[in-house]
Amino acid sequence: MEINIDDLQEKLDESNAIKPPKSMNELMERIYQAGELWREEHAETVGKKDGLGVKIPIPPIHTVAKELSKIVTFTFITKSNIPDNSLLYMYDLDEGIYTASADEFNVLCKTFDNRIKPNDWKQIKMMVRTMTKISRPLESANLVPVQNGILDLKNKKLLPFNPKYVITSKIATAYKPPKSIPKDREGNTFDDWLNSIACGDSELVTLFWQIILEAINPNYTRNKFAIFYGDGNNGKGTFQRLLINLIGESNVSALKPAQFSDKFNLETLVGKVCNIGDEAPNDYLKNPSDLMSITSGDTVLVNPKGRPAFEATFKLFNIFSGNYIPNGGNKTKGWYRRIMIVPFNADFNGQIEKPWIKNEFLADKDVLEYVLYKTVNQEPFTHFIEPKAVKDLLEEYQEDNDYLLDFLKNEYIPKGWHELDIVPVFLATRRLGEYAEDMGIQKPNLYGAGKEIARKLRNLTPNNYVVKKARVKAGDIQTLDPNGFDKRKLSNAQRSIVKEK
Repeated sequence: MEINIDDLQEKLDESNAIKPPKSMNELMERIYQAGELWREEHAETVGKKDGLGVKIPIPPIHTVAKELSKIVTFTFITKSNIPDNSLLYMYDLDEGIYTASADEFNVLCKTFDNRIKPNDWKQIKMMVRTMTKISRPLESANLVPVQNGILDLKNKKLLPFNPKYVITSKIATAYKPPKSIPKDREGNTFDDWLNSIACGDSELVTLFWQIILEAINPNYTRNKFAIFYGDGNNGKGTFQRLLINLIGESNVSALKPAQFSDKFNLETLVGKVCNIGDEAPNDYLKNPSDLMSITSGDTVLVNPKGRPAFEATFKLFNIFSGNYIPNGGNKTKGWYRRIMIVPFNADFNGQIEKPWIKNEFLADKDVLEYVLYKTVNQEPFTHFIEPKAVKDLLEEYQEDNDYLLDFLKNEYIPKGWHELDIVPVFLATRRLGEYAEDMGIQKPNLYGAGKEIARKLRNLTPNNYVVKKARVKAGDIQTLDPNGFDKRKLSNAQRSIVKEK
């Protein structure tokens, strides 16, 4: 069938002038038409022995990149002014979000002209990058991407998806005002169940609702990550399943705390709404800096295997759970400020098993829409509520996490070393290292431990301590070195923790 080039051009111009594509099918058709027009314009009549023929060249890389950039909304999503380390995103008209999928970009190239070789797809992408501008990611506590639009919490309005909302993910549940309050097969409501896992603590119930709101908005962070803490069969796993159902399983990553230190793993966070690391092991967190940066919404470097590294800004909420709270190498106020330990003290052992709560009731579409509706209509908040149970757990964790403080409280002071006038630093740090290793901390950092011991002793006792060179009193050598292993060394002046009078 012969195609009239003028008709095709007119059709393409009219299509572009009237309205932009509204779906990915329309966009693909627009790309195909652009490719067809180019082929018609560049077809060459060539002579052959048996008559005339038509030769259609393969479009140049620059041409394909230019045409795709006219039709598709591309952008870099970064806070930086330089896009070198940013992924290339394209706007998905069907989903209303930006995606960095390499496969989807390759389909665009193939749709323009299926003769373009796969080796050229990367070159086309590099050329598109030179034509693409930077966009800053959406950062708003009031705009939450849901399944059927952008929810404006302030004005309680559902806004249509639009490329101006620079988002890379959304939850799977639609926003719809409920016609009634759903009930389970026993006549109980979702609120009844939530109250049961909170053990009737109204402050914890409020915190649970706040956690749900934080979990569904990947574009804003209140600078906390949560640890659901408690023994098994207490509701924390079921609460996590509710969040996964609400958000959508494909929108949830599953990194555990220790995995954040490996920059290879951070790629799994791209395009996710929330991270839920279930049953996190009691691993020592030697360097939790990336977890802290992500919790604060700061930019981190992602280094996927076999591909170039890129910068990314994640604001998704991180939730971990388990019977343990992982100890960390970071003992700063910044670390403790980011942790929110949520107790799950309910005990459903001995009760009749009700698997249908998790598998049926909390997976029901009406229930999820009710939960979403109530979540986004709760009292606005800038900071998480801090129930007494949460504060108590954090204080307990601070002591457990600081092995030096634990050592002082449970060994140094009980042995009476704090009453000695002079304690050599080498003896104190040696015993501290042994104590830490007994706690499961491999190769503890003992640098500066002498000064830190003196500082903490000043807070724990009424005495004043300094670090300086001094000789142990003869009467104290037996207390410090009962086996006499360091007798010769102790006869000389050593750098010591000295109690001043």
